Amino acid sequence: MDKERIKENSSLVSRISRLVSRFSFQLLYCHNKMKTLTGIIIKYHMPYLRSAVTRNFGFALILASFLPSCIPAERNASIQATLERDAEEIRKTTVPDRRMGVFQFVKDDNGVITSFETDHPDAEARVDSLLKANGLSDIPIYTLPDPVLGDTIHAVVRVGVANLRREPRHGAELVDQTIMGTRLNILRRQGGWVQVQTPYKYLGWMTLDSATPMTSSEIEQWESAPKTQVNSVLSGVYEKMDPSSLKLSDLSMNATLQLVEANGAWTQVMLPDGRIGFTPTADLGNPVTTTDRIPAGWEVVQTASQFHGIPYLWGGNSSRGLDCSGYTQTVYAANGFLLPRDANMQVEIGSDVPIDSTFANVVPGDLLFFGENDRITHVAISLGGPRFMHASTYVMMNSLSADDPDYSDYRRRTLQRIKRLETKQENM
Repeated sequence: MDKERIKENSSLVSRISRLVSRFSFQLLYCHNKMKTLTGIIIKYHMPYLRSAVTRNFGFALILASFLPSCIPAERNASIQATLERDAEEIRKTTVPDRRMGVFQFVKDDNGVITSFETDHPDAEARVDSLLKANGLSDIPIYTLPDPVLGDTIHAVVRVGVANLRREPRHGAELVDQTIMGTRLNILRRQGGWVQVQTPYKYLGWMTLDSATPMTSSEIEQWESAPKTQVNSVLSGVYEKMDPSSLKLSDLSMNATLQLVEANGAWTQVMLPDGRIGFTPTADLGNPVTTTDRIPAGWEVVQTASQFHGIPYLWGGNSSRGLDCSGYTQTVYAANGFLLPRDANMQVEIGSDVPIDSTFANVVPGDLLFFGENDRITHVAISLGGPRFMHASTYVMMNSLSADDPDYSDYRRRTLQRIKRLETKQENM
């Protein structure tokens, strides 16, 4: 019986030895499961191991080579923890908002760092120095855009609405949307997905087919070509000058198209992928150039009112569906001012307007911010005084005055700040 137990233990340790050889890199970090397995062998089978060692000097060498691997393991785990802590200080000054920049350590299933990724040159240099200082210079650094892309690091949205997701899969959270004609920067490709950055620096993953990739020369040609912009909430591009003909694409407000020829009630346009069709001239206007000019309050309200009834959509940023900050961003973009993407970003723009019980000092176009515990979670556009429009269930009107029939007690209780945009400020 003893011989059988010794044989079993010898076989077990032999298998461990093969694992040590095959996965030496992971074992440098001494995974807890392997440590536990070793402890079981020593605790319950030591009498038989002693006999095996006496008879088999090779077995002793195997055991001796495996057990010390747990000594540097905890030390390496400590180095990794220190590395991540110090890298976080670098991130705060180079990529303070992860929604607008890449700064991440890639880890395997066991939590071991395998590489570092960033799109910020200064972050790359500083993390490289940090890795060397910790004796981890073998960890590769990948700088985005991915060099594999070559010069094809630009793209223009070729569909009516392109969804941006947190991860490269259809089931991932919808974080934003971009619309026809929007220029994007491509950071990398993964299968049928590309990670892109919008003109307001927001990051997300979209299907490759949603945009037309372009080289630097191709994007210059697109930018320099004559354009027209959609100024109605919804429109479309048709195969013929007939709304009953085949629709090539739907269009949301602010969509940009290449102008081919204006022809009375219809305008011939070209999509970013080269398709040519016709759009009702009444739905189009000259492209709005983004500037630091703050639109007049009546302009903002006029645009905002056109969206009444459009459904709420988390991550929505098009005429098909809007979240609260997507709504404010779309309205202001239509009037030439580009706001940041999210409510807690938009609140950093402009100057504070004092809040009083009458709201008499609030003017059309002011932005109202709501939340709890100093955390901004919602934004609305003032119509002047206590009344406002916002995307909540759908784009609707409400009031902060209890005297009005559409008074919202919840919004009144959670109102945090009121901001007014000013001409002299940094535009995102």
